[in-house]
Amino acid sequence: MSFLKNRKAKTGMLALAAIAGGTLFFTSCQTTGVNGTSGPSHLQVNLTDSPGEYQAVWINIQKVMVNTSSDTSDGSSGWKEVPMLKPGLYNLLNFRNGADTVLAGVDLPGGTNITQIR
Repeated sequence: MSFLKNRKAKTGMLALAAIAGGTLFFTSCQTTGVNGTSGPSHLQVNLTDSPGEYQAVWINIQKVMVNTSSDTSDGSSGWKEVPMLKPGLYNLLNFRNGADTVLAGVDLPGGTNITQIR
């Protein structure tokens, strides 16, 4: 009989933890109702990676571009270069388990709609 009580207690605690976790998730994802056009916005591009079965994965990042128009062609006037803070060669495996580095950043006018990042 005590086995069933313990099982019910564990199930109840698990359900309570799931509800609390869900509440935190959904409240952290809510918008505040501000339309976002009143002041400048800051765009920051970070580099991070997840674990993999590799010895090294080297990439060369020299430029970050954002597109602020619905025209996604290469010649579009919506493409803007984001100033690089740290251009160069990166081994992705150095940025696992929560490690990251800031690659680029820029202040944009409020209400800017970014449609693509390269």
